[in-house]
Amino acid sequence: NAERVLKKVHLKCQINGEDNQSKPDQLCTIYARLADIRIMSGREDDEFLQHVYNKTHRLKPNVMDPKNESVLKEIWGKKFGNEGHWEKAYSYFLLAFKSYQTIGNSTSAKRCLTYAVMTNMLCDTTENPFEQQEARVYKTDPQIQGMDNLRDAYEKCDVGRFKGKVKSIKPDWYIKKHLNTMVRDFQERAICDMIKPYQRIRIEFLRTSLDIDTESVLDILIQLILDGKINGRINEVEGILDLRKSETQLNPMDSAKYQAINKWGLAIETMRKSMPQPESRRMGPSGGASKEYMDIASGSGLGFGAGFERMGMGASSRLFAT
Repeated sequence: NAERVLKKVHLKCQINGEDNQSKPDQLCTIYARLADIRIMSGREDDEFLQHVYNKTHRLKPNVMDPKNESVLKEIWGKKFGNEGHWEKAYSYFLLAFKSYQTIGNSTSAKRCLTYAVMTNMLCDTTENPFEQQEARVYKTDPQIQGMDNLRDAYEKCDVGRFKGKVKSIKPDWYIKKHLNTMVRDFQERAICDMIKPYQRIRIEFLRTSLDIDTESVLDILIQLILDGKINGRINEVEGILDLRKSETQLNPMDSAKYQAINKWGLAIETMRKSMPQPESRRMGPSGGASKEYMDIASGSGLGFGAGFERMGMGASSRLFAT
């Protein structure tokens, strides 16, 4: 097959099993064609993305063929997106989009533009991808319009509209992979927007506004406080987020301690998810439906409430300030 042929050609561009760096043009073409095959068959896993990036990002071809550049930049964008480097991912997806458009591959151009819109939301930039002249012509395309509407709801912190648009888009495997991250990011953004006019706000109000469970709201609030995005304290007994200035401040050592605890909890959760689960737990409440589609607005959380109480910080004394 095509991959086998590419491997034979690749051997001619190697010395003792290593790529011959004096043949950058040929190597770029080989890796780009291999990546193109994987993209079309949906087989570009994390290991492959990293492999292609490692082999190509230092190559300096004499003439970069747009056919090669488009595919390689898409692969690089996916690699950085999977690592959470959203600004780099956004930049590479935009470059891939423009290169695909240059060679007249509108299908791949639209695919990379949807990725650019998604990563644009996640990299917290004011830049609008549709300010690009090349992107403007696709704004009314049905495939792009759904993501653009989602981005608009995201920017305006419109909870109802955002939730509706998430359900209406038809994500491919890559967008689906990062959909929960995008929803969680929106929930954090929405909470920061909701609390602006208040000094004290009921957690129940945040819960009903976002249509998620109380524990998820608490997890988000704790993360926002730890990240320094909001300055407040949580009173679980009264169910209140108190945003009034308090003399109770965490010193740098305590702040670092809770950051470490948070990272430790996330690591444990990641480890738990990688282990075999009992059938009923693995399938979840919807009897085996994919998590992304069971309750897209529910987000994810580790239930830190009980954990902090076990460490001697009772519900009424859960105080965080930055």
